[in-house]
Amino acid sequence: MSQHCPGCGGPVLFVPWRIEGEFDAGMAVEIIDSTGDVVCRVDPFNGEWADDEIARMRVIAAAPDLLVALRKAVKDCRCTLIQRESGHLIDCFVPDALIAIAKARG
Repeated sequence: MSQHCPGCGGPVLFVPWRIEGEFDAGMAVEIIDSTGDVVCRVDPFNGEWADDEIARMRVIAAAPDLLVALRKAVKDCRCTLIQRESGHLIDCFVPDALIAIAKARG
């Protein structure tokens, strides 16, 4: 579904993903996209879900939202044009955000 993202320069595609399944059941869970398709299915490593495995599944489910947030944050960079052209200020997050966006896009 297309929604307006204030400060992002126009419409942005929001694709909410959700987790299907219960982590306390020791069974596989799935990440489902907004169309109902399975993005991935993961079983717990040792038959029970460890905290870090649950956290990773939640990050996967949040990935589309995180990508939108990173893109918005990059557009909100407070560096001047000269600072941007020279690689941003040393404490600016944008170079790291651009690397993460590139990884997400493949």
